[in-house]
Amino acid sequence: MNKSSKKLQRALKSLRIAIRKLSGRAPHLTPEKIELIADKITSLPDVSFIPQGTTLVKSEEEREIERIVLNFDHLDFKKCDFNRIDIKALIKKLKYLTSLSLREFPESKVERDTILGKGPYKFLFRRLPPDVEKLKETGFSGKGRIFYFFIHKNLCIVAIWSSHINID
Repeated sequence: MNKSSKKLQRALKSLRIAIRKLSGRAPHLTPEKIELIADKITSLPDVSFIPQGTTLVKSEEEREIERIVLNFDHLDFKKCDFNRIDIKALIKKLKYLTSLSLREFPESKVERDTILGKGPYKFLFRRLPPDVEKLKETGFSGKGRIFYFFIHKNLCIVAIWSSHINID
């Protein structure tokens, strides 16, 4: 048995133990089903064909140098005033944001303000996941505003305004 096969066998043994422990949390997994799953896993062919340098989990440093990706899944069109937006300035700003890495973002001084989910800006949070407790704000074209939050490297845009709205 070669070195990678021994590692695989140890990993499979650990996996079998973990699956057994899970049975307490997943009552539909009977001991027989757990053994069947474990047996199928251990009967898998040797996976030594995976290149040595291959990794599924990126290091913190690798994540920091990844470029920011714009995400519009949380954009609420009802909270945007696209009719008055300077489109060229908006596109220029969005293009600039995607040129930044996660490491460069704080140094870029793009972030203008932090918006909490209470008070006059509470309406921006109505359709957001409950774990989003604050938004960030950046400007474009003088008075234009983009409200966003981050999920890893994804800059999730919530609203775009053509000018600062005085909520007081």
